[in-house]
Amino acid sequence: MRQQSSCCQLPEPVSEVTDLSGFDLVISSGGAAAVLGGTGAAVAAQLAGLNSWRRLGGVSGGSLVAAMVAAGLDSNELLRLATESRMESYLTASQGLIGLPARLVGWKFKHRVHSRPHQENCRWNGLFGSDNLGFLVEKVMEDRPASQAELFCPAAGGTRWPLNLWTMATTRDGSQVVFDANGVHHVCLRGVKRKISDEVAAPGTALRASCTIPGVMASVDYRGIRLYDGAMSRDGICPVGLEIRSFGADPRKIIAVRVGEDLHKPILGRLHTAARIACGVHPDFHWGPETVGVIECRPQIDHVHTLKFIVSDDEKWLAILIGFEAMLSQLALHGILKGDRLLRARSILQCIGFWRDAIPQAIGRYQPLARRIKDCFTEHGLLTG
Repeated sequence: MRQQSSCCQLPEPVSEVTDLSGFDLVISSGGAAAVLGGTGAAVAAQLAGLNSWRRLGGVSGGSLVAAMVAAGLDSNELLRLATESRMESYLTASQGLIGLPARLVGWKFKHRVHSRPHQENCRWNGLFGSDNLGFLVEKVMEDRPASQAELFCPAAGGTRWPLNLWTMATTRDGSQVVFDANGVHHVCLRGVKRKISDEVAAPGTALRASCTIPGVMASVDYRGIRLYDGAMSRDGICPVGLEIRSFGADPRKIIAVRVGEDLHKPILGRLHTAARIACGVHPDFHWGPETVGVIECRPQIDHVHTLKFIVSDDEKWLAILIGFEAMLSQLALHGILKGDRLLRARSILQCIGFWRDAIPQAIGRYQPLARRIKDCFTEHGLLTG
């Protein structure tokens, strides 16, 4: 892992934003790195006062963070969910190809697979199933307090869907299937949009479909359509173009969190590039001429890659911190983070900066990094004890 430099000084703003309403948030794919870095970025956005998003969306790992923010989780809940969850527990071998030999000889898995009748079935074309992931998402939605009922609309199976949330999965030919509070739409490669269903999909189904890394996680069938990772569409891993075309977003009001890591790793980078080329997808992502003005937040997370599911506490908190710092920097630069909130952000970064440069090269399970970051976030009110 490369050494991270201290980031105590936030840039001077190039302009000042007076109205914090009407912003859109898009979070990229990236597996565990997207979940952790996206969580750090979301916490930084809340610190800046961005608590009323017009739209939130993302694909793959980024869709999970977008869903949690849309469901009204505060910084404490976001941080605890990201750091206290065991990511590997949401991949179920009994539903994928890894568990096939065991099923053939009649061996039963000891762990419980959470599933619900309204969630669509997995196909055996991946190593793991994802029912537990869908269960987690829907449990979070159902457990939100009654005071937040206005954030949701009814979804399939009696579950709840956040009104301003969208996510997207892809079909075998690269078409997009977009899930939001208005139902489910199919967008072909020519851009023609047609409605598949007026019924809002179950959030567990939609997010599982968007997170389906081809070959690793079993694909999800939705009404006879086999769905794969949303990062494999023509808009690439951070689909800001879809946000503009489908939801009428102003590019200057979009904050895009593009978690970058795999393209800088020789093996994973080549594998992902090859997969995207094979599917006719741009290897990075499309900003395009219509997206000029998008606020780009690019946390560079080198120590947690897309296919790393067992992550130590130190690795989790470092990834969160990188996303947190990257977002604060962009929000300060664009005049969104200002006033007392800017002073508070500087105080947090100063707290971190006292020891940040002393982080060892090897981030392991027994380093004190996690405890130090937690103490700093707790001291400044982002995390409760």
